[in-house]
Parts: sequence; C-alpha cells; structure tokens
Amino acid sequence: MSDRSPRRGAGPFLSRERGRGARRAEATLPPFLLVLLLLLLLLPLLAGCGGGGERPAANGLRQAAFDVAAARAVVVTCPGAGGRADLAAEDRRFDDLRQLAAAKGASYPIWAGGNDYVAMARQHPGPGCGAGAGGYDRALRAYRSALDALAGRIAQYRR
Repeated sequence: MSDRSPRRGAGPFLSRERGRGARRAEATLPPFLLVLLLLLLLLPLLAGCGGGGERPAANGLRQAAFDVAAARAVVVTCPGAGGRADLAAEDRRFDDLRQLAAAKGASYPIWAGGNDYVAMARQHPGPGCGAGAGGYDRALRAYRSALDALAGRIAQYRR
C-alpha cells in the first residue's frame, strides 16, 4: 500500500490525497436555513417577553371558572345528585353566566378554566362528596359560592 493512497475503508474524508475522488466535507447551510434555525432557537426565549397573554382580569376569571368546575365535580359525586332540582337550577345559572361572559367577550377564560380543571382532575382526582346527609348540602353550597365568585369576576371583566 502506498503512502499516498487512502486507507482501506477510511473513505474520502480521511484520505491524505486531496485530488480527484477525494472530497472535503463542507457543512454549509443556505442562509435562509441558518436564519430559520436561529429563530427556532430563540423562540422559547422570546415567548416570555412582552405583555402578551391574558390580562390579569382574564386570569382571575379563568381561576373562578376553574373553581366552579372543581366544585361541580364534587357535587355530582354525591349519591342521588343527578336528579336533584336544586343542582339543575345551579347548572342553568352556570349556563347563564357563560352566556353573559360570551357577551362580554370573555368566553375564552371561562373555557380555559374548565379545561384546566379537566386536565388537573385526570392526573389528581379531587375529593368526592363528603359522607352523610350533610355532604351534598356542603358541596352544593360550595358550588353556589363558586358561581357567586364567577359572577363577580364576570361583572368586573373589561376587554
């Protein structure tokens, strides 16, 4: 084997010969791909900048909607809750509050709060209805209280 020939199995990149058949490996990217790569790397840093996202009023509304969803989830675990007229009345009230929120342009925080609860409940189910006859009454009072808080947040909401 001569001194100038490539080593067996080494390929053209380890070849000592720089003439015909031996190519240099060039790792150049077109400029638009470099810019795109740079933007993709900087995007997570830029996402936290600025005042984007929800306003504080929307955050409070979202939290109130989360609390309503959590309270309702407890009420429906109570024995016999499915056919109760008082629970149906509170559910109608919640529907009315959702319509009011939509009229004020606040339907997204209401949806997002309920969605947040569903996501959390899948991983960490909350407590069920308390034992005894008073369990349903306590759970219904908590649901009503959460609806009152939601109504207050909707009233305060400004676009």
